Amino acid sequence: MSLIRKSLGKTHAPVVRAIQTLVNRGFVAQMENPRDGRSKMLLLTEAGIESLRNDPLLKIVECLDALPQNELRNLKKSITKMAHVLVSDAG
Repeated sequence: MSLIRKSLGKTHAPVVRAIQTLVNRGFVAQMENPRDGRSKMLLLTEAGIESLRNDPLLKIVECLDALPQNELRNLKKSITKMAHVLVSDAG
């Protein structure tokens, strides 16, 4: 859990809730860690794998991968500029 927590930059409670939601929806299974009884291992279930296969973001990734490098650089610059505007407007 601490690895997930550190990777996401979240505290313990939100990570536990997110994992529990994934377990309740059948996307992830938990099992005891044979190397460390204090921790659990998370396994992606068949439903979780299928859900990832159908993730609409994968199509966006495919489209981005197909862009020529110069167009990808321009897109990155545009998104960065928009993000700066949104952040400065929010503050």
